[in-house]
Order: sequence, then C-alpha cells, then structure tokens
Amino acid sequence: PVLRDSFKSMWAYVEEADMFVCTEMPEIIRSEAILNKMLAPFSHAAETSRLITRAYNGRSTRVCYRPDENGLMVTFRGSSAINLHVKSCIRPEKGDPGPWLEFLEYMFVNEKERKEIAKWCATIIARPDIRMPYGVLLVSEQQGIGKTTLGAHILAPLVGHSNVGFPAEKDILNDFNDWVANKRLVFVNEIYSGHSWKAYHSLKTVITDRDVTVNQKYMRSYVIENWTHVMACSNSMRALKMENDDRRWFYPEITETPWPNKKFIEFRHWVESGGLNIIRQWAENYGDYVGVSGRAPMTARKKEMIEGSRSEAQAEAVALAESLMDAEGACAMSMKDVVLWVRNSSQSKVFDSDYELRKSMLDSGLRSWPKRVRIDGRNQYVLMNEKMWDNLSRINGADPVKMMRAHIMRPGDLMNEERM
Repeated sequence: PVLRDSFKSMWAYVEEADMFVCTEMPEIIRSEAILNKMLAPFSHAAETSRLITRAYNGRSTRVCYRPDENGLMVTFRGSSAINLHVKSCIRPEKGDPGPWLEFLEYMFVNEKERKEIAKWCATIIARPDIRMPYGVLLVSEQQGIGKTTLGAHILAPLVGHSNVGFPAEKDILNDFNDWVANKRLVFVNEIYSGHSWKAYHSLKTVITDRDVTVNQKYMRSYVIENWTHVMACSNSMRALKMENDDRRWFYPEITETPWPNKKFIEFRHWVESGGLNIIRQWAENYGDYVGVSGRAPMTARKKEMIEGSRSEAQAEAVALAESLMDAEGACAMSMKDVVLWVRNSSQSKVFDSDYELRKSMLDSGLRSWPKRVRIDGRNQYVLMNEKMWDNLSRINGADPVKMMRAHIMRPGDLMNEERM
C-alpha cells in the first residue's frame, strides 16, 4: 500500500512531540497507536502511521499555539509551524444584549466588580491576541446561581470548544496536564482545596508562565506557548488558600439568591437562539479591554480568603501588627519578642519560620529596618509603625539604632494596654 498525495499533505508528523497532526483540522492531534485505529477503516495498511513517517522528508514539522496569528501556517520563533489555534465558528450579529447584561447584573451584585467581570469576559471573547494576567474565581454556597451557565454555556462556545479545557480538581493535581495544552480557557467546575496549597500552586504556573511543558499520557513531553485563562468555580468559601500578595485571582462577590427557574429557561433559550452571536458583537464593541500586565483587582471576598488562608501563628502575628500600627506615638518591636509572643499565644504548635511571621506582619502594613539591629544581645530585625518610620527618616546625624531601642515595646505590654 502507498499513500495518496492528497493524504500525504493532510497529515504531518511532529518529531519533537512524537505525534501526528491533521493539517486541515489542526485540533485533531493523535498518538501513533490511536491514529492507526482511527485510519484503519480507510486504509489497506495495518499501520498507516509507518507510511506517513516513511514519507517524512527530514524537515522537522513544528507546532505552535498562536491565537494572535491568523492562518494555519505561521512563523514561530524563526521557523514555519502549524498553528493549532482554531477560531470559534460563532460570528457577531447586531442585536440587543439586554438579556446578557441583565444576567451579569443579577449574578454580580457589586457594581464595580461587575464592570471588571464584564471587561474580563469581553477580552477573552473578542481579543484572542491578549493573554490576561489573572484568572477568575466564582464562589457561592448556594447551587444553581449560574456559574456553569457563564463558563460552559456562554464563554466556552464563544472562545471555541477546541480552545477550552474542562479539568476536574484531580486533573489539576495530576502530573499529566494535557488539559492546558492549546487552550485559551480552562473552566474548573468545582474546586475545593481547604487547608492545602497544592491547587493554588498548580494553577499559579498555568496563569503566569509564558511557556508550558505539556505532559500527556503515552506521548512525549513538549513545550508550547501558554495562552490559558482560568475560570474556577466552587460552592465553598474555602475554595483556595491564597497568598497575601496574590495578583493572579479576581474573586468577585456573586449572589446567593438564584434566579427563578422560568427566568433561567428564558435566558438559556435566548443564548441558544442567537444570543451568543449578539454577545460576540457586544464584546467586539466593548473597547475597554484588560491589559497584558497588571494585577487582579482586590475585592472584599479576596481579603477574607487571604485572612482565612493564614495559619494560627500568622493570624496572631497579624493581630499584633495591627495593634502596633494603631498604637499612639512611635513604637517598634523586635522579632525575638514577636516570636515568643506568637508561640505563647497559639493554641497549637507553631511551624511557621521567623521569616513567614515577619512577612505576614509586613504585608499588614508595618515597616522593617533594612538591617538587623542588636537588641537584648542578639542581632535581629526590628518592626515599627509608620510614626516610628517617619521619625527615623527625619533625624539628622542622630543614631537611628539608639532611637529604635528607646521606642522598643513588648508585645504583652502593647496588647494589655489595648485591652485596658
């Protein structure tokens, strides 16, 4: 058996990933074993893949994923490559986007946060050339609010189903990550990590890294550009642990009162009978898109999640930091005293390092003298409130260390004074 010329041009062997790509429909990517099974009804050869590789002329076919480029063959890092991005088939049409805007108004109760989510949705729909620097976390304790409607039934078809992944939480924590390859939107329908940081750190690289190494079962690992945006949903207020200086997640407040069933039916009917085309037109006319740099907007919900992510020892340190900031006059505190106070105040054993406790206090607004200072016979960092910092910045020729030592306050004295 020999290959027809039309078939030769239809399939390409990618050496770096040891896989086969259909050049006419690049979303079809197959390993050797699966390709042979797929082509068996149309071929007299038992292993058609052998004929494809035999026709391989020595030029290395490369693949890339470039939503910002039009066309099947593009120039990627100095050489020609097959662009695996496939546009959505939904085209814009003029119409009244009122039902869509009403859905956003119902679901996102905070007006400022609603504008941010509208901007995020418009960007992912209309601007495939922009990779936004943060994902979206949607949390409501009540089920049936519309999170799946937004992610799976509106954004997914508008982005294009071949550009969307639907991993479960166990997939995110798995070593295999093919769910992130050649995707612009990853929709996690239910995520809950409780006290664990694993899901947060697994998604952190997906949101921020420019390149991603794809590790797919039974296939060779390969590197591809990362254009993924993450939308994760949960019914738990403890969906993720989150760092104090997090810039990767936008966590808006959403309603806890579901729409009446009749309202949802009417909206879904509008979406499926031309509403998606109207939403695309709305997105393309939106204009105020998310930039490629910046941080996720801070919200009240996000602050609560950050506070809930702290260990007991960090929570005690933050409470001490807040008291120091509110103290009358200039005050300073040594890290040795802080550590002793936290260990005595915590009900459980303290596993946090001095650095982690100090970072929690600095994130709360305290200042730290850049060099360690000798206090009570030990070189250690000194934390201080803004008044103390201002006094030190205005001294002329005076000894800053002497001034700090004169204003050192013990945690017990500060907290007891506050209770009085």
